[in-house]
Amino acid sequence: MPVILALLAVAFVVKFVWLLAAFATAAVIGRAAGWWLGRRDDRMAAERQRIAELCARADRQHAQVLAGDERGVYGDYPPA
Repeated sequence: MPVILALLAVAFVVKFVWLLAAFATAAVIGRAAGWWLGRRDDRMAAERQRIAELCARADRQHAQVLAGDERGVYGDYPPA
């Protein structure tokens, strides 16, 4: 009985090797897409963080200019 099952399994693989290859390809493409989307989300979050920091610094410097503080004009990099 185990020999017959083994022969049936081999016959199935031989008959449907194209289907198994298609499933393997779909699995690889799915994993690659998931990895790419995860990295894209990380990059987008980092860019949103950078923009938020830039806006906060601009708001702080604008408030300093309105208050007459010279640090608002030159920002974090005053002239030498």
